[in-house]
Amino acid sequence: MIAASEETVETAMEKLNFLVGNWAGEGLSYSADGSVSKYHDEEFIRYDLDRQILLINARGSQDGKTTYQLHTVIYFDSKTGHYIYSPYSANGTRPFTCTLTNEDQFICYTKNRDFRLTFQRLDSGIWNEFGERKNGDTWRKTFETKLSAVS
Repeated sequence: MIAASEETVETAMEKLNFLVGNWAGEGLSYSADGSVSKYHDEEFIRYDLDRQILLINARGSQDGKTTYQLHTVIYFDSKTGHYIYSPYSANGTRPFTCTLTNEDQFICYTKNRDFRLTFQRLDSGIWNEFGERKNGDTWRKTFETKLSAVS
């Protein structure tokens, strides 16, 4: 018999199905000085541990050179009712607390809520992620990717 908390976790994790897949495409990075640079992004997203966690392996490159690699673990904390998004890189980790909106936007905030990530699927089926940094009362986009499904 499955405990109620496991059912809650299972149901919550199932709601993230729209993120699962292999994705690749262009990303744009926005500097504070207003300059924009392009990069290539790949995201490989799958469930693990009997669908109790979601894994994201991401790699970005520019001019054929790797610029970042992330291994992210997402799980649902049934006690708080929030998802926890923990990206790991060579520099360590910085956990985010996340919620899923009714519009199927997965939004993750840093502890001090001055940076957020938004994940969503666009009507065209494109996988979209963007990051925003808070400056006073305004959110300024720092990057955005629009990725297509790949085999």
